[in-house]
Amino acid sequence: MAERVNYVKSVSFECNQCGKCCRARGDVVLYPMDIIRISKFLNISCNEFLDNYTQTYDWYGILSQIAIKSKKDKQLTCIFLNEENMKCKIYDARPIACSNFPFSQIDEKNYSVQIVPCVKSYNEGKEVIEFLNKSQQFLAEKEERKQIDEIVYLANKKIGHYYYLKNIIFKTLYYGYNSKKEISLQVRRRIKFLKLLLKF
Repeated sequence: MAERVNYVKSVSFECNQCGKCCRARGDVVLYPMDIIRISKFLNISCNEFLDNYTQTYDWYGILSQIAIKSKKDKQLTCIFLNEENMKCKIYDARPIACSNFPFSQIDEKNYSVQIVPCVKSYNEGKEVIEFLNKSQQFLAEKEERKQIDEIVYLANKKIGHYYYLKNIIFKTLYYGYNSKKEISLQVRRRIKFLKLLLKF
């Protein structure tokens, strides 16, 4: 459950390492930059990471997205949660959705905050935008994320039932990256190709 916080000046929260945000998810959607970063951290190819550690997530409908895989337990625990010490096994390379938790960006001016035990109140504490703007990862990849979100949204409006296009876009967005090469250059080239393909 999420609450819009664009009209809330600040939010008080503190991670108590309970691991609740790592359970009952299946919706930790990955950007290509996350895929490359985590693959590099695990010292495996991007395709190997996708095949073994991710699942599709059908939030937008016809064009699926990639999300972190959940364990097949009752709590749908994230595959990277170490349940002995309740710590993330890929913490230093975790997805942007995790590093910004409990915040997520809806668009340029609107944000949401997860209603979870570590959020104490909605009118004191850290400013939402201040918190996000202190995240080097959030700032460094902001433009790429915006363009990818646009491609996913507009592709769903344009491609209709042309499943061959869906497959091309899906594969282009997520597969075949080289984790040993510079991230943003690879992503920008894919974005440019997809914009030409979709003509926007």
